[in-house]
Amino acid sequence: MEKIVFNLMQLIEETQEVGERFISPAFDSFNNMQNSFHTLVNDVYYEIKVQKEEDYIWFEFEHGKPNPIDDKLTNVNTGVKKSNLRQDDEAELLKQLFVLYHFNKKILYISNSKKKQIFEQVLKQGTEKQFTVKSFFKTKEEFISLLKSVDKISFTEARNLFNYNSKKRQALIDLTGTDAPDKFTLEAHYKKKIDLVGFIGQLIDSKKGSKLKDLIIQGTDESDFNFIFNVDSFVRKIEVQGEKENNGKYNPESVRKQLIKAIEE
Repeated sequence: MEKIVFNLMQLIEETQEVGERFISPAFDSFNNMQNSFHTLVNDVYYEIKVQKEEDYIWFEFEHGKPNPIDDKLTNVNTGVKKSNLRQDDEAELLKQLFVLYHFNKKILYISNSKKKQIFEQVLKQGTEKQFTVKSFFKTKEEFISLLKSVDKISFTEARNLFNYNSKKRQALIDLTGTDAPDKFTLEAHYKKKIDLVGFIGQLIDSKKGSKLKDLIIQGTDESDFNFIFNVDSFVRKIEVQGEKENNGKYNPESVRKQLIKAIEE
């Protein structure tokens, strides 16, 4: 079993119906979606399998490019080479992407958020509808309200956070035995749940006031989902364990079952 990380994102459907233009997709939104099909995007071949259930829709992507290709294959044990019989219009589908959208929770789980535009194109091709994948954005108050525990805080002091007359600067001098530097990066790790609400609020306010940069707060919410506050964005992640097959690829059914189990716990 090996770890695979899913990003939690929003999926929005743009409708042509009278009333609300942007809605959360439902089961019927995917009526026209075939169970399997393929597409070519930017010279990458994608093979897609779709599984529709009452509570969710599940997508398995396998993809690869016909190029580059070497005219020789090399035995990694002996170094012996032999001719590669793969043709210029053939590809090895060694890369994978998994996506699940849960209708009741209204959450999209995607194993590679960089592929969200590809996923949007696939949905449009399969349903002839317009979909948008978006990150969750939360206010400071919403973020803090969801925070159950803090694993790590890191930031770079950018301007006057430890000014000459502050107690914080004196504390840093007492800690290090020297005057506070003009600029430094701090990373703090925590092993147990602690009350950092006030401190975190101050950090976020300092980031907005340009006193900090590269602020990252990593923790868990009440559902034990990992999530990260990075600048002004709110990213939630969930980790599952998936079985790998002899060819080094994940077993899709194993990943799907583990993800469903984690969502429903």
